[in-house]
Amino acid sequence: MNENIIVLMDLDNFKDISNRMNWTRYSPNIITGNLTELIKKLVRKYFGSIMWGMSKQEGTEECLILFTVTNLDNLLKDLKDLKRKVEELGKETGTNATISIGVAIGKVIDHKPARSRHSKDLYSDPLRKLAKRALNEAKKRGGNKIVIK
Repeated sequence: MNENIIVLMDLDNFKDISNRMNWTRYSPNIITGNLTELIKKLVRKYFGSIMWGMSKQEGTEECLILFTVTNLDNLLKDLKDLKRKVEELGKETGTNATISIGVAIGKVIDHKPARSRHSKDLYSDPLRKLAKRALNEAKKRGGNKIVIK
């Protein structure tokens, strides 16, 4: 059985940061624009599929990615590097932006991308739900964490 990896990431406190910096939440800014580029590199490197959330037009605040046939150790190193880069950018810009990441490993049943954040299909797959639980746990631990389930 091939195992899949679902990665769900979300910028911590992004609404508060956007309000404080007077950013429009649905336009790219230095944080969401850079995150979009970091995710694109990660997806290309590991032949991932964006299931939901990445937007060059709006900037990326949160994203759900499916990886198949990927070396988990290497992917985790790159996720830690992505997290570190967001944190460094947050310090450089005075926003203190950080990112939380939930990782779930198992078999994906539903390979269809989600239509929106509020659609039932976003978490229709059990592995997506597990990634959401991992992300929620990372947030509960104070954010800026990677949790694996």
